[in-house]
Order: sequence, then structure tokens, then C-alpha cells
Amino acid sequence: MSLIHEKRKCPGWQAEALDGKQKSTVANKPLIHQTFKIMQLLGIIHVGRGYRKLFRVMKLTAILLLVLLQAHAHLAHGQISLEVRDKSLFDVMILLNKQTGINFSLTKATADKVKSLSFTIKDGSIKDILDRCVAGSAIRYQMVDSNEVHFYDPIKITPPDILYRDTMVDRFYKLTIMNEKGEPLSQATAVNQRTGKGTHTDVNGKAFLVVGPGDQILISFIGFERVFHKSVPAGEATVVMKPAVTTLDQVVLRAYGKTSERLQTGNIAVVRAEEIERQPVPNVIQALQGKVPGLVITQTNGNPSAPFRMELRGRSSINPNVTPEPLVIVDGVPLTILQMQERDYESGNTGFLQNNMNGPAVGQSQFYSIPPDIIESITILKDADATAIYGSRGANGVILINTKRAESGTTNLEASVSTGFSRVTRFYDMLNTQEYRALRYEALANDNMEPTVETAYDLELWDSTRNTDWQKFFWGKTAQTTNAQLSLSGGNKNTSFRLGGSYFRQTAINTSSGNDFRAGLQYNFQHWSANRKLNIGFSGMYSFVQSNMITLGNGVTLPPNAPGAFKSPGVLNYSGWEPNSQAFPFSQLLIPYTAKTEFLNNSISLSYALSDKINFSTTIGQSSNTTTQVQFTPIAAQNPRYNPTGQSLFGNNLGRRLIVEPHLTYTDFWGLGEVEVVLGGTYQTARQSGSKTFGLGYTNDLLIKSINNSISQIGTDNLGDYKYAAIFGRLNYNIQNRYILNISGRRDGSSRFGPGNRFGNFGSVGAAWILSEEKFFARYRKYVDFIKLRSSYGTTGSDNIGDYKYLTRWMATIPYSNTISYFPGQHANPNLQWQSDKKFEVGLNVQTVKSKVDIGVSYYRNRITDQLITFALPAITGFPNITANLPATIENNGLEMTLSAKIVEQKDLSVRLSANASMNRNKLRSYPNFEKSPYQSRYEIGYPLSIVKVLSFDRVNPETGDYDFKDLNKDGQISYDYNKISADDDTYIKDLQVRIDGGFGASVNYKGWSVDMHFQYRNQNAPNAITSVGVPGQINNAPRAMQDRWRKPGDHARFAKATTLYTINHVYYSISDQIYTDASFLRLNNISLSYQLAERVNKRLRIKQSELFARGQNLWVLTSYEGIDPETHAFGGLPPLTALTAGIKVSL
Repeated sequence: MSLIHEKRKCPGWQAEALDGKQKSTVANKPLIHQTFKIMQLLGIIHVGRGYRKLFRVMKLTAILLLVLLQAHAHLAHGQISLEVRDKSLFDVMILLNKQTGINFSLTKATADKVKSLSFTIKDGSIKDILDRCVAGSAIRYQMVDSNEVHFYDPIKITPPDILYRDTMVDRFYKLTIMNEKGEPLSQATAVNQRTGKGTHTDVNGKAFLVVGPGDQILISFIGFERVFHKSVPAGEATVVMKPAVTTLDQVVLRAYGKTSERLQTGNIAVVRAEEIERQPVPNVIQALQGKVPGLVITQTNGNPSAPFRMELRGRSSINPNVTPEPLVIVDGVPLTILQMQERDYESGNTGFLQNNMNGPAVGQSQFYSIPPDIIESITILKDADATAIYGSRGANGVILINTKRAESGTTNLEASVSTGFSRVTRFYDMLNTQEYRALRYEALANDNMEPTVETAYDLELWDSTRNTDWQKFFWGKTAQTTNAQLSLSGGNKNTSFRLGGSYFRQTAINTSSGNDFRAGLQYNFQHWSANRKLNIGFSGMYSFVQSNMITLGNGVTLPPNAPGAFKSPGVLNYSGWEPNSQAFPFSQLLIPYTAKTEFLNNSISLSYALSDKINFSTTIGQSSNTTTQVQFTPIAAQNPRYNPTGQSLFGNNLGRRLIVEPHLTYTDFWGLGEVEVVLGGTYQTARQSGSKTFGLGYTNDLLIKSINNSISQIGTDNLGDYKYAAIFGRLNYNIQNRYILNISGRRDGSSRFGPGNRFGNFGSVGAAWILSEEKFFARYRKYVDFIKLRSSYGTTGSDNIGDYKYLTRWMATIPYSNTISYFPGQHANPNLQWQSDKKFEVGLNVQTVKSKVDIGVSYYRNRITDQLITFALPAITGFPNITANLPATIENNGLEMTLSAKIVEQKDLSVRLSANASMNRNKLRSYPNFEKSPYQSRYEIGYPLSIVKVLSFDRVNPETGDYDFKDLNKDGQISYDYNKISADDDTYIKDLQVRIDGGFGASVNYKGWSVDMHFQYRNQNAPNAITSVGVPGQINNAPRAMQDRWRKPGDHARFAKATTLYTINHVYYSISDQIYTDASFLRLNNISLSYQLAERVNKRLRIKQSELFARGQNLWVLTSYEGIDPETHAFGGLPPLTALTAGIKVSL
């Protein structure tokens, strides 16, 4: 055995070899005085009574340090003190090696011949200790020189031969592990494949491991390819690791650490920068559509800043006004938005806008403020094993957004510029003027009415030859898009940096002016101390967003012969709509809306290696958003007939978030396994406020931009504070990369509950078994390269109910006679407590065909109990509602599958395919006393929460032209009970949940060319945009499909007869199954074409790399859905836009 130990220098003294001995030199005494003087000059300290006392303490501390260091120097001088109790010779030599740096060589057989040692030696020499070790045994030793000692058995070997036995004995082997840049890799794992023993590298990338001649050492580090290193006779080696190419070993972020797909016990999905950058989307969340199984992302409308609705593994709350979305963490800082206004579940939340002033886009997505090009990866944590350590915050899953990091190396300047356009490519097929007028005359005739100016001004007054497609008038323009990024990065092994800037602008597609603009700055700095023990990181971003929009309304259904919007430039055509100018639909064209948002996200991380096994880390993060809104209704936008005055609306939204998370990480080898223990705590605060102020009575449009010029004002505001604290822990035990156990726990405290119920305990256990590492599996390795079974179970909580729900709340009325009154708004409930989510999962991961095909399958079952629900109270209580825990249980269970394959992998050609699918089934499993609950008219036990109660449509009656419905209960009449889903009436339950969601794609690379495409698909039912338009025959245009209507007795048609009336027959039709349809689709989400210029061309241009690219988004949809987009169902709403861009990317 050869022990190789690196001598270390301590501050304040120096050690150097001198004839086998050591001497010490004490640092200059005046150093403490100099330090004090400098601090005095800089103003850090001031001389005074307290500081003189501090100075004396500092001097005393310095003296104690010098004494200790002198003692250390004396220890290394050759006088050694050692106390041993029941130690083997092998263990004693390790202790001596650490104290003296002397190398020792002996075989295991030789060491075993010495009995257990127990002795105490004070101020002895190395010879005294060695003699004591071999006393009473046949073992002898030889001091080759002052730094090397050999033990031998004189019966088997003669002393001269010992000098040549280095390659024949077990010995301590020194490894230095680094990356390709020469930077040491701390906490890399080295395991002797023969013995199963392992160790970790220290902060300098060094490790010591007992090996025998020719032993195989498995070296692994997350994010790098595994290395099998064969020990060499020299006794030490430097191993350079290469970044991982296989998906199994690439870095996968998790809570408070990193892992890999090979070693993870939970369900974690990753979308990396190259996948995001290929998509010309203004909102980064849009880039996740169809990429992550189980994550259903729905765009609410086509505005660039519009919110998206996210749902991970099904709906988890009965409350229809709660939008349970995953926890989003940006560079360690939770992007927590306190919901200050209630929103319907289907509409999703309104993002940064929490003042009930939602604007034309119906909110503003918080993710719109994060430029997609600065993101390094987005990690989605799904099951209990991955999310339980986040406690209640991770009840609905966790999304980790990590921006690009600083990297050491030569300074690199990278620039990218692209330009393109976006537009609506699908429009409703509406009736032209001739067809519309025929429909209107037919409706009047069916109602036995004559057309008059009062009943049919569209026929009597409007131009019968005018024909306008109002869709193209409102949003038929082409938006111009410009996108640019610039970044500078570089540094050395100790300090690195990255600075980046981004610019995005998209003009409006509507007939009025407007645009969306975003500018951002991203920065990241990393610093390592010289001894690699201390790491300080600073990461942040700032962005400014401005959106100028107008509210378009539902102009799609305007009659095609309606008069124009403007009488002259800037003057609205109210007179052209007389005598029905109150129906004038174009006033919004002169009512501009502007929102300006500043978003700041900063985090500081500090990490210090207390020892080779214990690391302390802390993250301090802060983020804020400030949004100001203005919307002006000038006199020019109103009908002059009524002598109007101007109005203004000013809005403000403010969000502040702070988090502090310190934690300790302990890593070691216990037996044959590698252990990691994490202990830490969290303190988090969030504050959200919103306000809006109406200004009324402006007499001049030039004065409208100041609230001070209004005659009267009306204001509303809201405020929410949230505090959260927790302690957490995790234990991960990995036995030979074969059996992996992960246990995590967390105790959460939330300000959303009363004093007696604020804390909850949550945790999980996950395990994985890598079968392919078993010996019995060797015979199958020619078929399967890797196979892993994993499972997890755990509980998480939820406090997703808003703030102050446990308190009594009062609401203020509008002032009357300078008096404000208050009325009850919410009843108190101090017993409010945590909602609980129990999650179970089992999964299988397989890699086959020489690691070219990866398959993943997961089954999960989540049960959410103790539902937090707000329900109405009887009027006699004086309060409208109360929030409480109800013993209802929701269950989500499903199956997720992923597949990736390298079809061709050659030098100049590669072809890769990928696919994923998820199938979630949601249901209300139980609800005691459901018949008396406020939800009996909305839900049904055993059915999904997405059900609707509908009449069963039969036909259009060929004799009457009315809609007929099936009499399901056979009572001779059509009945609909609004108060209960399972009532004995003529209704049945229709399910609208997404049945299957997923995507697939292909990537082809040939020499410098690359083509990537991705498809998204979804199987679902949704509202039918065509049948929900209304009654054909009123003063609204209709889709061409309504030409298939009843006209005379005997007709078999799809739609009822035309009429100007809205009857009970139309009411029944609006609540029948005809309003819903199959909205399944297959969408070409993205296609990207790029070309990397040849190296010789780059050299000629004096650049490092260059790339030309063209990209498209939302290029094609295959669907039977009758609306213009199966994802946004509202008739007349702005659909997702088709985008095409082209540009260049250059590295200098």
C-alpha cells in the first residue's frame, strides 16, 4: 500500500523540506496593525471605546492562531503524538500518512498478520511508532528514504526485493480529475470495481483510493461521460473527463442539487436551450407545448403577452375559482404571483396584472418578461420524489428555469439577429352580403315581420352592395418582428462572467397602431477562491416590456354590409350608423391601452467547502415586477350626439419576492454505497398590490393623460402579504450505481392559515433499481444496454387559497355623501389547514440498440384530500361565504411515455426521432354529504371535474324547423334541472378533459445543414365555435355552415330555421351536446432550418462560428374542428399567429 498525501500550507506560516525535517516561519507581527489601520482609513471602523475593545479581541485572536499554528509546525517537526484504540495496521498507516505525509507500502496479507493495535505515544519519532506497530509480529519494515516506508514479511520476501514490488501490492492511488479546460472537478466519484470501495474528489479534484495492480476504477461526475480507468504502476494519474453526450449522464437539475437520468429516482423532464432557441416564440412557455408529457399548456389568445394556462398531471382543486399551477423558480427565486382576483379555472390566471384591469390580452403572462434566448434549461419536476422537498409550494409540480451561466475560457462575443413576420392564416368562412341579406329576409318572413328601419336597419339603410370581411379589417394585417441578442462571456478557472442583452419588437396585426416591445439584460458572474473551497455566484436579469393594444371585441359577426369605421381619418363614423349609433362597434379603435412592465430577478449563491465531505451553501434571491397601465377613452371615441366627456383609467401592479435558503450538504461513502445528506431551511416572503383609478369628466382630449385634470375620481386597490418558512432534509444513498434510495422531508409554515394550523409535515421516499448493473444481467446486455425500475410515494401539501382566508374580511362601498360603509365579505375560519396530496408513481427506463433508443414509461396516481373550498353561506349568517377544508378527494391517474431514437449516427449524417405522450384521467373520487354541497350542480362523484351537463340533441324537426331533443327519462317532455347533475331529467354527462396530449419530432443533420421539426397533438372535446355563434337571422353575420338550415317543411338540415327571436328552443340548444365537438388536432408547432458556415469561411471572415437560420412557428394544423383554431375556442377571438423568421448568428 502506498499512501500519497499532499502537504498543505496554512495562513501565517510556511513549511519547507530541509534534510527530512521541517521548519516554520511566522508571518510578520505588524500585519494585524496594518489591517486595522487600513480599515480605519476606509471608514469601516472608528476608534472608540468599543472599537479598542474589539481591537484587543482581534489581537488576542491573532496570538491564539499563531500559537496553534506553531503547535502544528512543531507536530510536523518530527515529534509525533498518536493515540490508537483497536486499529488495524492499515488504519494506523492512514493516520500517519495524514500527519506526516510519508508514503507507506504493504500488502493486505501483510497487514492482516498484525493484530489489532492499541497504544499511546506522546512526542515520539516515526521510528518509535513503527517499532510499536510491528512489535510481537514477524512483520518488518524498511525506510527507503525520508518519505517512503515499506512493510514486508521476511518469510516470503527478502528486503532487497521490496524495492521492486510497487506494482504487485494494494496501494493508495492518487487521482486528479478535471474537465477539458483543466478545471478540477470537486465531488467526482471514484470507485474500485474489484472491491466496491469508493471516494470523492476534494475541492482540487484530488482523491485517494486503495487499488491493486490493474484494478478498474469507475470515475463518474454528473454531466460528464463515465470513465473506466485502469490503475498504473506510477501510483497516480490525471483523468480528463468529457461532457456527457448520452442523455443518461447529462446534468438534470433537481431540488438543491444535481443528478442525471441514470441516477434519478424521480420523474424529471428537461427542455434545453437548443430546443427553445429553435422556436420563434415571444413567450418561453409556448416553447414547452408538446415537449413535456403530462404538462398541458394552452394559449388563451393570440396576443404576444397573453397568459397561458398550465396544468401538470390534471386538475387538483374542486374550487372553480382557483388556478393551481406549478411552482416556477427562476435562478433559485420563486416567481410567486399572489392571486388578488378570482379567475375561472378555464381562463387561467392573469399573471402580473392583479388589479382587475386585465387589458385586451386578458392579463399579462409573467413569462413574457423572460427573453427565451437567455434560458439554459427548463426542468419540470413531477412526482413526489422530485417535488416533496419543496413541500406545499410543489404540490402542483415545479418548473425550474435556469438562465445561461458564465463559463471560463477565452472571451467570446456572440450576436444573433433575426427578422420576420406573424399573421393570422385561418379565417372563418362567413356569409357575403348577398347571402346575409337573404338570411335576414328569411328570418323576418318566418317571424311574420316586415322589414322596417327599426327592425331591419341593416336591410333598409345600409349599402346593399357593400361587402366587408371584418375579420381581415380587425386583425388582417401582417405583424413585423425583429429579434436580436448580444452576449459577452469568458474568464479563467477562478473567475468567469456572462453579460447578455436582448431586444424584441412585434408590430400589431390589427387595423389600429400598436406593438409589443421587450428589452432585457442578463448577467452572471462566478468566482472560485484559489483553493477552490469558496464559490460565489451572482445571477440576474432585468427586462422592460411595453404593450400597446386595443380591444378588438367580436367584430367577426358584424354584418358584411355594415358602414365603415371612419368617416375621415381619425373621425369615427357614428353618423353612418344612425339611427342605431348605440350599436356602433368601432369606438375601441380610438381607446388605446398601454402597459409598461419592469421585471428584476437577482440571486446570490455562496458555497464553501467546510471539509472534503461537508459543504455549506446559501442562496439569497429577490425579484420584483412593476406594471403601470393606462387606458384613455377620449371624447373623439364617443358619439358626439350625447355630448360626452373623456375618461381615463390608470392602473398599477407591484410584486415583491424575497427568499433565503441556506443548506448543508454532506457526501461520503458508507460501506459500499455513496451517501448524500442535505439539511437546510427556507424563508420566503411575497407581497402583491394592485390599484386602479378612474378619472371622469375630461372636457378636452389634450388633458386626458393626467388624473389631476379629471373632475372626479374613483379608485380601488388591493394588497396581499404572504410569508413562508420551512426546514427540509434529504438522504440519498447509492449502492454501486445499482440500488438508489432517496428520502426527503419538509416541515412547512404558511401565513395563510390560523396560528394553530400553520405548520405541516410532508415527505417522500423514492427508490431505483438499475437491473443492467447486476451480474445476472450480463447475458442480456447485447439486447438491452440500460434498464431501471423506479418508484416513489410521498405527500405534499397546498395552501393555494389566497391570503387572509382564515380571517373575517369586510368590503367598502362606494362613498355616498362623503361616507363610506362596510359590509361583510368573508366569514372567519381559524381551523383552516393544509390540503394534502398523496402521490404514487412507478416507472421504467430502458436504453437499447447500442444506446441508440431510449424508452421511458411512467404510471402515476395522485389523490388530493382535505380540499380547500370557498362556498356560500345562508343569508341569515350575514356573511356571503367561508373558506374551509372539506373531506372531498380528487384522483388523477395516468400514463406517460417517452421515446427517442438515433436512427442514423455517422460522421456527416445524423437522424434522430423523439416522441412523447400522456394520458391523464381525473375524477372526483369521494365527497361526503355531496348532495348538500354547493357543487352538486357542477360535479358528480366518479366523474372528472371537467364535465358538463347537456341535453341530447336529436335533430332539426323537418316539419317545424325547430331543434328536437331526446327524451331520455321517457316522461314525455324535455326537462333540465339546473340544481343537480344527476337529476332525473333529460341530460347526460359529457367529459371535456384532455384525453391524450403529446408531441413528436425529428432532427436531421447533414454536414453543415440541420433541419428540426416538432409536432404537437391533442385528443379532446371542446366548445364548437360555429354552433355557439347564436341564432341565425339576427343582425349578426353567420358562418357559411349555417346555410345548411331549415327553409321549408320536409327539409333535413343541420341548423334550425332562421329567426330574429331567441326562444326556449334556442336556450335548450345552447345547453345541448351540439355546442361541443371533437377538437383534436395535430399541429406543426415548429420547423427550423440552419446552416453552419464552413471553418475555412469563418477563418476568412475572422470569426469563430457563424450560422444562418430560418424558423417557423404554428405552420400547419390538421383538425376536424370547425373553428379557426382548436386550442382557442371562442368564436371571434384572436387565434395563435403563424410566424416566420430568418436570421444570422455569429461568434467572435
